[in-house]
Amino acid sequence: MVFRQKQPPTRSKRLPLAWVLSFPYALLILASLGFLHVWENQSRSQSGPILAGGPAQSPSTVLKAPKFQGSSPKIFWVAGLSVLGAVALGRGLSDWLLRPVKQITETCEDLAAEPRLIEDVLLGAKTTPILELAQLENALEEMLDQFQRQWADLEAQRQSSQNLCGHILQSQGELILRTSPEGRITFANLAVCNLWGRSLEEISGTSWRDWLSSQDYSALFSPLQRLSKAEPSFLAERFHSVGVSQARWIQWLGQGLFEPTGELREIQWVGRDISALKENQHLIERITETTPTLLYIYDQIENRNIYVNRSVTDLLGYSPQEVQAMGGNLLPTICHPEDFPRIMASQAELRTLPVGAEIRIDYRVRDARGKWRWLSSRDQVFTCAEDGRVHYTLGTAQDITERKEAELRLQQAQAFVGAILENIPDIVYVKDAQSLKIVRVNQAAEKLFGQRREKLLGKNNFHLFPSAQADVLTRQERQLLRAQKALDIAEEVVTSPTQGIRILRTQKIPMGSGEDKPRYLLVISQDVTERRESEQRLTQLAHHIPGVIYQFRMRPDGSFHFPYASDGIRDIYSVRPAQVKEDANPVLDVIHPEDRERVYGSVLDSALSLAPWECEYRVCPPNGRERWVRGHATPRRSPDGSVIWHGYINDVTERKQVELALADSQAKFATIFQTSPDPMWTAILETGLCIEVNRAFCVLLEYEPEQVIGKTCREFGFWDNLADLNYFRQRMMTHNEIENFEVVVRTSARQAKTVLLSAKVQKLGGQDCVLGTLKEITARKQMESFLLAAKERAELAELELQQAQLCLEEANSKLRQLVNTDSLTGVANRRCFDQRLEQEWLRLQRERQPLSLIVLDVDYFKKYNDFYGHPQGDRCLIQIAQALSSQVTRSTDLVARIGGEEFALLLPNTPLKGAETIAQRLQDYLANLNLPHLGAPLYQRVTISLGITTEIPSAASSPSALLSRADQALYLAKEQGRNRSVVFESAPA
Repeated sequence: MVFRQKQPPTRSKRLPLAWVLSFPYALLILASLGFLHVWENQSRSQSGPILAGGPAQSPSTVLKAPKFQGSSPKIFWVAGLSVLGAVALGRGLSDWLLRPVKQITETCEDLAAEPRLIEDVLLGAKTTPILELAQLENALEEMLDQFQRQWADLEAQRQSSQNLCGHILQSQGELILRTSPEGRITFANLAVCNLWGRSLEEISGTSWRDWLSSQDYSALFSPLQRLSKAEPSFLAERFHSVGVSQARWIQWLGQGLFEPTGELREIQWVGRDISALKENQHLIERITETTPTLLYIYDQIENRNIYVNRSVTDLLGYSPQEVQAMGGNLLPTICHPEDFPRIMASQAELRTLPVGAEIRIDYRVRDARGKWRWLSSRDQVFTCAEDGRVHYTLGTAQDITERKEAELRLQQAQAFVGAILENIPDIVYVKDAQSLKIVRVNQAAEKLFGQRREKLLGKNNFHLFPSAQADVLTRQERQLLRAQKALDIAEEVVTSPTQGIRILRTQKIPMGSGEDKPRYLLVISQDVTERRESEQRLTQLAHHIPGVIYQFRMRPDGSFHFPYASDGIRDIYSVRPAQVKEDANPVLDVIHPEDRERVYGSVLDSALSLAPWECEYRVCPPNGRERWVRGHATPRRSPDGSVIWHGYINDVTERKQVELALADSQAKFATIFQTSPDPMWTAILETGLCIEVNRAFCVLLEYEPEQVIGKTCREFGFWDNLADLNYFRQRMMTHNEIENFEVVVRTSARQAKTVLLSAKVQKLGGQDCVLGTLKEITARKQMESFLLAAKERAELAELELQQAQLCLEEANSKLRQLVNTDSLTGVANRRCFDQRLEQEWLRLQRERQPLSLIVLDVDYFKKYNDFYGHPQGDRCLIQIAQALSSQVTRSTDLVARIGGEEFALLLPNTPLKGAETIAQRLQDYLANLNLPHLGAPLYQRVTISLGITTEIPSAASSPSALLSRADQALYLAKEQGRNRSVVFESAPA
């Protein structure tokens, strides 16, 4: 058999079968990838945050744009590989299907070329080509049936994929739309239908104009003019959708789909309801505007304020518009000239800091009324420009004028106290309680020690006194510092290098005593050397003066005593001065019983009227000798209500006997008159002419008898004050006598002398005459005046020192309050907490009572600061501190901030059950506050974790161990999921 040679097959101009067969596979794969692409974009847009549209309304609102993205690189790689695989699959399938066809074609060509083959076929020959043709026919039929079944399966899968994609789109929470470029809606999911209250059939075919206001429609579709393949999407924000339901704020993302020619074919829309976000943003804006803290945003590039809240009006009187209108002239206009360079330096430093860094500064500004006010500001770098320069800074400012004024008053008070200390005559110096070295001295101390203060500072007792005396003083001061009690030393003898031996009355007072250990020892010494010498001279003088010089005091309770009495009291009353220093009864008991009531009455009358006391009475001392005494004293009321008399008592027994003798014998009168040691004179009552004087009178006034007799007192200038003369005459006319009338008289040389004048009207020669006596008290008056002035100076210095001490105590109280208070939250700080914990531990250890401690921490507070910003974080801490303070009502309990977001509650005399109740009450109270915390992964609100421990303090444990156990309980509470309290059970004491 001869076959003709096969010709090379000619290529058909029709579409190759391989491409035809690969097209359904490629279409199915692309449809699946498209569905995955849409589903991925929807998932990302649903999980990402939303960017609030429009210009920024508040510095506290920081929102992010949704992550609407196109196809990711992975999807493009999968799509390309899938298409190549589909083409390869189609090519292989076409080769397998066409193989029998090719064989049939070749056989038919061979039959046409060799007619003998047809004869063989007709004769029934079993040739190979015919058999192959039959086999190929059967195979082709099987392959066609298989291809039809596969095509039906692929069509069913495609329909299932479309249904699944539609179901997913309808179940999405976002709003999904497809529109034509003109805004005609071609598809809407169930979320859109629910929003607008219409079915899909009612929505399909409608336009955007039917669902938006004209203003929103224009603003929504203005970005469509800029759509291109280079920028195929845009974000439309802050548009108010209008439908059957209430007005809502919707944010739309539009994605343009383009033809290969670049023509816009369709727009896919994905929307999200941001109404709640807008409400939160509005709430933040209201909080920003209503906060009492001044908030502002400063443009560091343009040097001007771009935002300031309304608090600027309350603090400075300027409106926000006025502040922004000042622009770059704001700081030079309102800042104090002395503070302006510091502010500019801080601004220059701020421009070099990274984002988040901050600078604090205090400065003065002039308010709208022209008054200077102190502000404390904190500026934080907020954003930077593309070139790296600081662009915007966020600042807060608080009015600290009152605090600055208080500091100024404190400085003035300290300066005032310092001026008092420098100028008072008392010696004042302060020692350090630990080293007993001098840390402050005044001028009087410099004079005492004979050194300048620069040399005195840092020295102790061994540098200033002999070794033995310094050792005694050091032991004494150490002892009183341990006892925390003041020491009053009545007399202390020291040797001054410049003044010699001095007698000091010293007070040593520990400063800071009470709950705190003393930090300083205040030494106040009064130089009483001159006063002691004066007292000694007075004692010596009184020893040679007949009678008693005394100080008599009636206490407010009516009892009497002699603070001072000269030794003459021994002769008159037979008692020692020490016996009557605290109780006057030994003197009062020896008064004659017949005169006792009269003497008491005269003392009480003088105390009520404060009139001079004068009295003559008899005394009966233990030796049995009766005596007449005469007393004279001047009363003065003290601030404590007591009455003090300063006076003189002398023995007038002889005078009384003379008077009695004169009454018996007129002849003896002249002798007694002339020999009397007291100056005496007689004068006619009516005319005042002097008729007789004795020798003592002439010696006292330095006159000769003939210069006085026959003249009136006015004529020879006896009286220094004529008012005293008029009083004397009136007294003699009405009462016929006067006793111990203190007056000033003049000698012939016009020298003034102070005398006690006593006189009485008597009948002499048938007419009324005045018999008078004088007793000079000039020296005593001078001494009394000197002592009175010295005492007044001492009292004045003591009063000034007390006022200085009060000022120091007030200043120390304010300083302690500032040192023990947390400046942000207003509760106690860590220093105060440590001190109170130590004190309560010692107290409850003695009382054997429980001490509970709760340590709490704000959950996820770093995320709170990252999400809301540090200013809001500070306000959150303030709210938590207020919540803690509101739930702790006992005065012995303490709320303290011991860390950044960590607080502690110290609960003395509180068992574990009480501490757990307080912890639960705190958590319930904070839950009711419902402070939002969107950065928290679980509860979306501010929560706290608490660690609780209770212990009866003992020597086997310590406060630090108690705090450590509370921290361990707090750590367990955080490990167990936060927002809970955990109790650390301590072992029995």
